[in-house]
Amino acid sequence: MSAYRSAITAELERLEEDMLFTEKGHFVAAEELKKAHMWLGLIATVSAAAAAATIVADKSPVLSGGLALLAALASAILTFVKPEETAAQHLSAARALGAIRVVARQHREVDLHPDAAEDHAAWRGYVTTIGTAKTESDAAAPSISDRRFEKARQKIRAGHFNHGEETESRPSSQSIRTCRKKR
Repeated sequence: MSAYRSAITAELERLEEDMLFTEKGHFVAAEELKKAHMWLGLIATVSAAAAAATIVADKSPVLSGGLALLAALASAILTFVKPEETAAQHLSAARALGAIRVVARQHREVDLHPDAAEDHAAWRGYVTTIGTAKTESDAAAPSISDRRFEKARQKIRAGHFNHGEETESRPSSQSIRTCRKKR
């Protein structure tokens, strides 16, 4: 394998790894925000219903007021923070990065295969295209907190996203070929 082919392959692997961690961080964020939306909606609904019930039952005005305030706060958070909308943005970003990662892997595994003819301009174009697509995806996506990124990293390291019998955080070229042969 030529040194240039090796350098391009290594750069694509670095891009793939970076996209994997960012993609999974977006999935973690989307999952957490969906749960937050559900819980806030549940709190708002139950609190509003309980406040109405305590008013109808002519119970403590302090209890009724407290429940109504809780319902209003939960509703305000849902309205202004919009966790469901932000979750959708994270999910979209994760899916976009996953698609770009697939293209990078295809370039690395197919277009840069040792049996493929040498084409330095095309190879450099692969890195440029993938890098540009990643940059555009990152720019359009909401940011990921360090906590969510770390949670994604832990899931990756634990093997939650491995395919087949892989044991590494990201499959190597050899493990991909091994999985293909077993099919």
